[in-house]
Amino acid sequence: MTEAAQQVVVPGGLANVEGNSSSMVPFGVGGSRFQQVFSASEFSLSGAPTGRIENIWFRLDANAGGNMVANYPGLEISLSTTSQSPDALSPLFADNSGTDQKIVYLGSTVFSATYVPGAAPQPFVFGLNLSTPFDYVPSRGNLLLQIRTSGGMFSPVPLDAQSLSGDSTSTVFASSEIATSGTPTPLGLVVRFDIVPIPERASLTLLGLGCALLLGMFRGRSRRQS
Repeated sequence: MTEAAQQVVVPGGLANVEGNSSSMVPFGVGGSRFQQVFSASEFSLSGAPTGRIENIWFRLDANAGGNMVANYPGLEISLSTTSQSPDALSPLFADNSGTDQKIVYLGSTVFSATYVPGAAPQPFVFGLNLSTPFDYVPSRGNLLLQIRTSGGMFSPVPLDAQSLSGDSTSTVFASSEIATSGTPTPLGLVVRFDIVPIPERASLTLLGLGCALLLGMFRGRSRRQS
């Protein structure tokens, strides 16, 4: 049985509330390297130990005032577990990435998002279906998103963001995709993850045994009735 995908918005209190800031990075600039950490406490996953991240979404800032188009000949997105905490990311990118880092999207990409006048917040219509989903285990650490952009043509439209020390997210950014270090900041994009909870194997086994038992009882009753 496949669990239904959950929509997890980080920071969690902003699912239907506009963030207090905005950001042009990483999609409103040229070549760049960007990392954002998300606290594991934001991912309850209905009690499941693991969640398969299949999609990542962003939204325009409510004051953007126009549509966004970004065409990147090179885009690399990776996810990993990290021991680094929000507001404590290292300026050195390598210090933040976990040993389980996985590239979940790689290739040329065209983004587009239509601005909805009067909507605050804007809908999550700007994002990616990951070509390689990432299995995230919150008990092993926080989640780290890394985005590298290369060249490209884009319209300078800001994304919704939150800038607050002590919350569940923060970032580090450099204006070069090959940079080894950047500038940490408490600001973070408001992000929605589409995640499928993965129950423990033991639970799946018990579920299978229960189904088999019920099927056996049904067949036995059918034979007696015939």
